[in-house]
Amino acid sequence: MSVPKIGLIYPDAINELDLNKPELRIPMTLKKMGVDTVIFAPKNNLGKIKGLPKMVIIDKYHKDSTFNLIYQFSLALQLNKLSRREKLDVLLFLVDFVAAAIVKILNPKIKIVIRNDIEQKSFDDAPYPKPLIKLSFLIKTMVASLLITYTKYNYDMTVAFAPFTKRKMRIVRCPVSDKFRLKKHEGKNREKVILCVARITPIKRQDILIRSFSKLAGKYPYWKVRLVGPITDKEYFNKLKSLIKEFGLYKKVEFATYIPQDKLREEYLKASIFCLPSDRESPAAVRGEAMAMGLPIVTTDTVGSEYVKGRGIVVPIGDEQGITEGLDRFMGSPKEREKAIMKERAFAEKLEIKKIVRYLVSELGYEIK
Repeated sequence: MSVPKIGLIYPDAINELDLNKPELRIPMTLKKMGVDTVIFAPKNNLGKIKGLPKMVIIDKYHKDSTFNLIYQFSLALQLNKLSRREKLDVLLFLVDFVAAAIVKILNPKIKIVIRNDIEQKSFDDAPYPKPLIKLSFLIKTMVASLLITYTKYNYDMTVAFAPFTKRKMRIVRCPVSDKFRLKKHEGKNREKVILCVARITPIKRQDILIRSFSKLAGKYPYWKVRLVGPITDKEYFNKLKSLIKEFGLYKKVEFATYIPQDKLREEYLKASIFCLPSDRESPAAVRGEAMAMGLPIVTTDTVGSEYVKGRGIVVPIGDEQGITEGLDRFMGSPKEREKAIMKERAFAEKLEIKKIVRYLVSELGYEIK
C-alpha cells in the first residue's frame, strides 16, 4: 500500500523535555523517513523547531478525562473534523480510547492505533476497578487496528487478563533516537560519575540513590553522583538537599536541573554508570539511551526493566541494599562494567528507531522505503 498520512494525539503541551519521549520520537522519525505526519496537541511551547512535524492545536487536555464522556465526545468531534481536513489514514491515540471509538464510528475508514501501556506491575494496583479496565480493553480491541505496548511484560499481563486483545496487540519496543548512539572513538575518557536522568519527584526515588552512594563514598572517594532532570516537586528537592547535607556529600552529589536536549548526550558520554531507582516507570526511555551510550545500568524492577534484565542489574522496587550492592559491583570493577556494556549495547541495536517505525507501519499494512 502507499505511504500513509499519520496523526498523533499528544495529551500535553509540548516542551523541550518531551522531545526524547517515544511518543514524539516516532512521528519525528516518520517525518524524516518521508511520511506525512501531524501532531495534535493542546499547546506547542517549542515554536518552530527543526524536525518537528506539522502541529495542530486542539482544546486543552483535561486530566483524569478517560471516563469524562462530555469531554471525550467533544474531543472526538474535534479530531474527526481535523483528521478529515488533514486527510489522515491513521490516528494514534496515547490515551482517550473513548474518543478513539467515537472517531472510528464517525469515520470508519480511518485506522486507529491505541497505546495500551500501564505503569503498574499488576491490575490489582491500577486506579480503576478490574471490570471497568476489561470493558476498556474490549472497546479498544473493537475499534483499533492495532493496540501497541512497549514491553513484553505489559503484553503478557494484558493478554492473560483479557485474552481477546491478543489478535490486535503488538509489542513496539521503546525506541532510542539515532543521536544516542555511541561512536567508535567515543566513551574512552569517562569520569567516575553515576548518572541519573529523571524528574526530581518522589516516584523517581533519587533519595535511594543518595543513601546508597553515602554507604560507598568512603570506599570510592573519587566517584560522584549527577542528578539530571527538572524539579517538579520542590519539597522533594529540598528533602534531597537535606540528605546530601546529612551525609556530608556536598561536593559528591550534583544537580543539573536544566539540560538542553543537545547537551544530554554529553551527560551520558561523561558518566560511567547509570542508575534509575524509581518506584514506578512506563518504559523509561532513558534506560535505552544509557544502554546505547555504553553505560552499565542499575535499576529497579519497574515496567520496562525487562530491557535491562540479564544485562545490567535489576533489583526489587525500594530495595536500597540492592541498589547499593549493584553500584558497588560496577564501581569496583571495570571488567564488570564492560561485561554489562557489551550485553546492553547488543540489545540496544534492537531499539534503533527506524527499525521500530518500519515495523509499526508494516503492521498497519503499509511500507516505508
